[in-house]
Amino acid sequence: FCTPGQVMSAVALLKINPDPTHEEARVAMSGNLCRCGAYDNYLNSVMRAAKEVS
Repeated sequence: FCTPGQVMSAVALLKINPDPTHEEARVAMSGNLCRCGAYDNYLNSVMRAAKEVS
């Protein structure tokens, strides 16, 4: 159930900062609670998307 919130946070981050550092992405994504513990997967996806866009 956390995926929509993670996606919204990722899109917002990449709009204001298309090339975030790992720490910047972690902080931006930290506002969403996730029961499944998939934080690393979401964070890795954000970093990959940033590389592909730039």
